Amino acid sequence: MRRFRQSIAIICTMFLLFGAMSPTIQAKAIDNNKTFKDIENYWAKDSIESLIEMGIINGYEDGTFRPGNKVTRGQFIALITRLMGYKEESATPYFKDINEKNWMFPYAQAAVEKGIVFPEELGNSLKPNTPLSREEMAIMMVRTLKLGKIEGANVTFKDTNQITVDKELIATAVHEGLITGHEDHTFKPKDTTTRGQAAVILYRLYQYSIHTDNPDVPTAAPAVENHVDEIDVLDTVKEISPKTMDLLTEVKDDDSTFVFSEMPEELKNLKSGDIFTLPPSKKYPTGFAEKVVSINSVDGKTEIKTVNPELEEVFQTIDVKETTEIQYDNIVPIEMADGVELLPASGSEETTNSALRYVDKPQYSAQAEGDFKVAIKELVFDIGGQKVKVNGDIVFKNAELITDVDYKLFKLKSLEARFISDPTLTVKLQVPKTIGSVEGNVKGSYTNVYKGIDFGGKATVPAFMNKTDSTKPFEKRKSLGRLYVPVYGPIGGSLEVFLVLKADLSLGVEVKVVENMDMEIGVIAKKGSVDGIGKVKFTEPTFTIKGEGGIQAKAGAGLGIKVAIYKLDVGGFEGETGLKGEIYGRAATGYGESANPDETEKSWQGIKFCYRAGIGTYVEFNATFDILKKLGLKASLNLVDKSKTFAEATNCKDSMLIPDPSIVIVAPGENTSLNLDLYYFDKLNLDLTKATDTLSDDNLTFDLNGDKEISIKKSKNKFDIKVDPAAKGGEVAELKLAYKDEVTETVKIIVTTLKEIKVDPSPVEMLSKAQTSLSVQAIFEDVHHQDVTKEDLTQDITASPQISYVSKDSSVVTVDSKGVITAKDINSEKSTEIEISYKGKKVTVPVKVKAIDPTSGNTGSGGGASPVENRNEQIKELILKAEEKANEVFKAEAEAETSAEFDSLIPMLQDRYSENYLAFWKKIYRGNIKWFLDPHLLYPLTEAIAQGTGATFEVKSVTTDTIKASVKVPLRENEIPNDKFEYEYTLKKVENNWLLDEISCNNCERPE
Repeated sequence: MRRFRQSIAIICTMFLLFGAMSPTIQAKAIDNNKTFKDIENYWAKDSIESLIEMGIINGYEDGTFRPGNKVTRGQFIALITRLMGYKEESATPYFKDINEKNWMFPYAQAAVEKGIVFPEELGNSLKPNTPLSREEMAIMMVRTLKLGKIEGANVTFKDTNQITVDKELIATAVHEGLITGHEDHTFKPKDTTTRGQAAVILYRLYQYSIHTDNPDVPTAAPAVENHVDEIDVLDTVKEISPKTMDLLTEVKDDDSTFVFSEMPEELKNLKSGDIFTLPPSKKYPTGFAEKVVSINSVDGKTEIKTVNPELEEVFQTIDVKETTEIQYDNIVPIEMADGVELLPASGSEETTNSALRYVDKPQYSAQAEGDFKVAIKELVFDIGGQKVKVNGDIVFKNAELITDVDYKLFKLKSLEARFISDPTLTVKLQVPKTIGSVEGNVKGSYTNVYKGIDFGGKATVPAFMNKTDSTKPFEKRKSLGRLYVPVYGPIGGSLEVFLVLKADLSLGVEVKVVENMDMEIGVIAKKGSVDGIGKVKFTEPTFTIKGEGGIQAKAGAGLGIKVAIYKLDVGGFEGETGLKGEIYGRAATGYGESANPDETEKSWQGIKFCYRAGIGTYVEFNATFDILKKLGLKASLNLVDKSKTFAEATNCKDSMLIPDPSIVIVAPGENTSLNLDLYYFDKLNLDLTKATDTLSDDNLTFDLNGDKEISIKKSKNKFDIKVDPAAKGGEVAELKLAYKDEVTETVKIIVTTLKEIKVDPSPVEMLSKAQTSLSVQAIFEDVHHQDVTKEDLTQDITASPQISYVSKDSSVVTVDSKGVITAKDINSEKSTEIEISYKGKKVTVPVKVKAIDPTSGNTGSGGGASPVENRNEQIKELILKAEEKANEVFKAEAEAETSAEFDSLIPMLQDRYSENYLAFWKKIYRGNIKWFLDPHLLYPLTEAIAQGTGATFEVKSVTTDTIKASVKVPLRENEIPNDKFEYEYTLKKVENNWLLDEISCNNCERPE
């Protein structure tokens, strides 16, 4: 964002702030590197020079600073608002003596609006030429930093009685080290302030605002109003014109190959080692700075292969100071993950991008202005052979990027990158209802998972969770997308948003968490040192849980931001923020096996769903800068690492009336009943115990509000409900219940009819001998009533006693009363249908069963081997051939004098490995290629066979598109004798080919 001001305003401001100087001379460019002759040995020299370097304060034309000169109230207000970067908002003057033509006007307005001064305290007249006293200066500092009164802070100076204004704020200033007393233990509150003293005080305020982690303290952002941005490349760099960019048809190979439709005139004389720049364009907003490796003609086109040059090979000068609002209309998606979109904060998903680079944003009208969000339509993580689904939004509100880069002649003078936003994270995790595979294996249980994650102690797991099937602990990180924010010319901010999950989850759980916060993360490098900014303010997260089970998790959103010029990283930071803790939920026991809770606060067929939670939030950010490392500066920094634990929460009361059902849906002319029981709640174990007290006519009362066509007849704890046949659909009533006038409950009674039945999945595809579960919902006709939601009219009837499932061919599949389908042992593909009936409505679900064979679709048992044995051998052969191919390719490159770029090897590997696994190989290849000369644990199955443990190979699970297998590998004698690592392979079906997709070690942690 370019900022321009009228030069006359700057001239007048400087004239009045810093003494009587010639306006003509003052209009010259300020030399921020100047050292003034009268501060060479002055005690405040460092503070003065720091403020001069920021452009906040200046000296006189005769080369002096005159640190002993007095400072006025108006001058100090102007200095402090400029240091904080504050701008006026209102055009209506707050002071009688400061109108819009006065040089002080913007500073006085901003000071009032930010709570630094109050007009009523000054009689609505600022009197800017009044000398500034020490007590007034101290109060302004505390108000600027929003500190307020600090408990236990007192002033104990000899002359405390001379302080006639707010002693509590002055005590805060002293307590926080912003101002000190004199050697004789006096404060001298009425003494006027000198230019040298003001410089020291202002620099202390600046340092305090940057280093504190108090999120209520604003961070100084010095405003340099007369700065002119400048970027100059070295004479040896060839700058390509925008016209040539029109000939650029493709950028590929991770931005290392540039394809032009013809040989551009400007590029004809380029040779290996030359450096050129391509300007930013609409399609490539970052522009490029590249070092030529080779130039070739391919199919009539020109291909230039490149590598990234060093920053010092490209630029002579980079001097950019900008504050950029990050909004949907100026942010550019460079790369988005499959199933993830960049949208306006108020937008909805219209299309789903594939995982592409340089993607287009969905087109919106006026709503596209303002805040933006990264929308996760659906991500699927394969956890222990199970598919954990994640969706949600990361909304960035009031986002702003502050950039300050000052680089001249191979020297970095200063670097600032700061991100400010009020993000909202909404994440929903869905876990399968069954953890067992076709092999019948259980992946884990709550007897061996970590407990009380990041709470510093062991959590108390409810008794019902012990030995409950679990996913086991896992940790996943998924990049959601890379975004670009243009700042000035080829300089911009590169943002990567990612999702972090570290959790273990029990069966059938859906957890939704919403977290809001204010955050400011940044780094400032000046004078050979690096300072970090890390301020985060949490608000208590909200959450819901569905299903029976629990989660222990550290899950959240990650953000990486780098300031880049022509895509060359200058500096930045990366971290994550999110939820930590534990949530457990379960249905009340004692209601039979039909329980399937899908509501947070309501019962389902008489099942009250209770949860308890220990919830907290966390934030961790670190900064790393390659450029600082090269310049001999500290190159890494912990910016912020803090968390907040909120109180334990539960939705179940000590005693409750539990209706069965919680919402009564009844058709005209239909009769139904409602049962009511009293329960007591055990918060620790989430147990609801049925009370021995008997609900009777004496202690239980009810009141029916609403439709007169509904009648109620009560007998003890049972309510018979009757609806007149002439009743109209859409009528709603409330049945209010009370036990001894203390424990209450309300039940909705809705008159409507069944609209349709929905089944998921439909159609069904499964393997021989596999099992899968149907989910069936009843959708009732709409009721236009303010107290009725769509959720009220949707009921999960999967295990309802009124539902019927019938397999049309039981030799192919069978189905039980809970919708669980079991495929028979078949050796060729077969199909059938399942008929589902509920309240007169019927629906059929097509079912296709395939024989188990990951390579050809047939069992092909051959010889005397069983189908399973034959299948396992085929899977083993797939993995061995993939490892053999990788070894052949990588070993040759490791032995070569000059190794090829990794991307050139992909065509030789992509018929064996997925993109995900290739990314794993790429990290190893680039990190330490010599590892491939002695690969050992890089090829676990090959190593296990060589070491005699090939028989430990085991196929864990097989589905239509995923295979899980494991093998145990002995460690070599120079490590831990007789020990074994257990590696787990994941194979994924991609376009009818089985590829290695992931590898993990289940027990690789060892004590030191």
